Amino acid sequence: MSIALDPALCSGCGRCVEVCPGGLLALGPDGRARNLSPGECWNCAACVKDCPCGALSLYLAPQIGGGGATMRAARLGAVLRWEIIFPDGRSRFIRVDSSRPDGY
Repeated sequence: MSIALDPALCSGCGRCVEVCPGGLLALGPDGRARNLSPGECWNCAACVKDCPCGALSLYLAPQIGGGGATMRAARLGAVLRWEIIFPDGRSRFIRVDSSRPDGY
């Protein structure tokens, strides 16, 4: 797995920089996020979950059963809505509600 950053979608809010436990993200001279050391990423997805623009996604490599899909997250209050986008363009959604004991 690895984190992918789409600079064109980045608003420069800096939330990813604040939540990265490894301190691997920073705002560049253009005001947009950049990954300082991709090889050291823990793949915790904290930045993906907190990005309000959908500029960050988690790559799910074929070797781990992800088939090369990517995952993005959108937060709506207590609900985290994951979108899994497959290489053939299909997508699937997973909804996680942190206000519910079962998460769904």
